[in-house]
Amino acid sequence: MTVDAVPVYPAKLAQALRRFAPYLKPHALRMLLNVLVVLGATFSSALLIWMIGHGFDLLHASRFKELPRYFLGLTILVILLQGLRYANYYLYESMEQRVIFSIRRALYAQLLLLSTPVKTHYAAGDLLTRLGQDVSRVSQLLVLVPGQLFAYGLTFLVYVSVVLWIEPRLTLVALVLLPLFWWQQRYFSLRTRRSSGTFLAHQGELGAFEEQSLANLQGINSFSAETVMLTRFARLFTDFRRAAMRNLLTQNAFVVSFELLAALCAIVLVIFGVQAIGRGALTLGGLINFLLYIGYLAKPLQGLANIPVESQIRAAAAARVAEILDTVPMVQERVPARVLTEVAGHVRFAAVSFAYPGGSPLLRNFNLDIRAGEFIGLVGTSGSGKSTLARLLLRFYDPTHGSLSLDGHDLRELSLASLRAQIAVVWQEPFLLDDSVRANLLLANAGASETDLISAAQQAQAHEFITQLPQGYATRLGAQGARLSSGQRQRLAIAQALLKKSSLLIFDEATSALDAQAEMALLQALTFVRGGRTTIVIAHRYSTLQGVDRIVYLNGDGSADVGTHAELVQYHAGYRAALAHQRK
Repeated sequence: MTVDAVPVYPAKLAQALRRFAPYLKPHALRMLLNVLVVLGATFSSALLIWMIGHGFDLLHASRFKELPRYFLGLTILVILLQGLRYANYYLYESMEQRVIFSIRRALYAQLLLLSTPVKTHYAAGDLLTRLGQDVSRVSQLLVLVPGQLFAYGLTFLVYVSVVLWIEPRLTLVALVLLPLFWWQQRYFSLRTRRSSGTFLAHQGELGAFEEQSLANLQGINSFSAETVMLTRFARLFTDFRRAAMRNLLTQNAFVVSFELLAALCAIVLVIFGVQAIGRGALTLGGLINFLLYIGYLAKPLQGLANIPVESQIRAAAAARVAEILDTVPMVQERVPARVLTEVAGHVRFAAVSFAYPGGSPLLRNFNLDIRAGEFIGLVGTSGSGKSTLARLLLRFYDPTHGSLSLDGHDLRELSLASLRAQIAVVWQEPFLLDDSVRANLLLANAGASETDLISAAQQAQAHEFITQLPQGYATRLGAQGARLSSGQRQRLAIAQALLKKSSLLIFDEATSALDAQAEMALLQALTFVRGGRTTIVIAHRYSTLQGVDRIVYLNGDGSADVGTHAELVQYHAGYRAALAHQRK
């Protein structure tokens, strides 16, 4: 059973409140101010109802001279009440948005900390649902629910006290009817728990499917898979619609049955009230006041009864958010961690073995000593672990066995920030924001000058096409650089890496989207821009390996062979065959 489908009982609800209560502490003053506002609004509302009944008594007694003063007081009270209600709404919304920001920022920061491994556990669409809708529901649980409990509870106590003062016997009749509302709430509570959990589960599944589809429109079109995807979408949406309807119908049935019960009870009270007037125990205005107070009691009663029902979906959302926040990262810093300052670039893999969680080993007892400033090529069959070596160097993962070191320092002893500051990577899929060219370049080095930007772009063979864009370096790129070709995006990513001025350069299939001419120009530039940096080129096209000092061939069974191009051609059948295949 997933987190979405787990029924939320009172203990789970209390656990969710305790887990997220710290996010309310910075807003204690606003909460106190809101308490004062709610107190003022509740007593003003009670006084307003009393004045309505008092007005009927004035009319019944023909005390017309008192009416102008009565209406003036009534007007002032109405204005005051509405002002307090507005202040109440403002304070609630202000706190809720601030809490949403705090939780959403914490969740986003946690996802950044969990880094690459989180992609193997959660679909992107599901994560977006947790960041958006689930966080909003958690904020409601923290801000709205306690506020409603206080406001509804206070209103209930004040109104019950007033009706007891107006007519105790009639009040006792009303209190005898209250258990009917408790039974109705209990009946619907369990059903809402189940329907809310099922609704959240189907919502996350549909969102994940839509996100994956929109990210792969090109692939869908190229396979002519539109019909298949629409069929699957229809099936997922049908399940989602049924769960949503079941959830909504359950909640609506709760509201309708509550209102029906309240109406029937009101009829009973009117009958007893008329009898009280006949006995002389009530005036006409007193009966109107009593019925108004009892009628307005329906709102706090309905609200109090509805809180446990509505809190089910909010508590389920809190469990989903807490699941991410409480996840322990696979890679953790030691305390204290060593901070790297000056790095020569000497990298050493010592008896490294590694497998992704639940997968077969990609590396077995892998050894490699890369001298500072050396130019290394990484090749091998698909899935042999080439990009994995880059991820291990960046400490997205730690080796299952063995160790990695940089300038003699075990990577596990280093702070992640200082380690990654020394490594610039050009991934096969560039990271570009929907922002200007300049802003995207500055992601790599926020303090870079305009001269640095242009120099890096020129070395990456990107300056020419950038200057031809409508606004040059100020041109917005669109989502994921949609306004650029794949080759242009790759060259821009290479300019980012060069601008970072790190001690290690890693190119992960960085030239795969370049044509032969652009690739040759870039390779020639690499000879210059390396400038003594340790450089690792992960290549699928062997033409990229020109000028490398040594080549590491990953065999796909966890083992690797290391040598120069000439040595591998002579002694390694797999490398020789792959080279011959590409030359054809």
